[in-house]
Amino acid sequence: MFERWDAQRVSSLALKVGCASQVIWVLLNDIISFLTSHGGYSVGYPEVVVHVIWLAPIPALWIVRGASSVTVLYALALSAILTSRLYDCLQVVMYGPSVLRRVTGADLAATAICWLSLVVILTWVAHLLTNLVFIAVQRIVGVFRNG
Repeated sequence: MFERWDAQRVSSLALKVGCASQVIWVLLNDIISFLTSHGGYSVGYPEVVVHVIWLAPIPALWIVRGASSVTVLYALALSAILTSRLYDCLQVVMYGPSVLRRVTGADLAATAICWLSLVVILTWVAHLLTNLVFIAVQRIVGVFRNG
């Protein structure tokens, strides 16, 4: 009745759950920011940079999708952060913006995982650039060697 789940399926499911969790977390964060700002919510350069940092776990999940255990742990962490943000959002909706603390556990956890994601992305890019430079140097040396 149940099929055996292979690592690729588990990794794919974890990737989808993690991406959805992070997008929903960012949307809830924007909703809370809108509800707590009295003069309106402005979108400018700093907000765009912050959103890029907040969405960094999505490409990081895609990069580590080959290791299903890492992908599952990453997705579980993002789901836990989303659950914490849901509680914060529910408090703001029910009791108003005055009950929300300045920095919550969801904020700290999301900041940590976003910076970890940026480290994963930058390490991956550095690895790709190193391979590209190595291949380019190898071809240049091959041209001079083969004359």
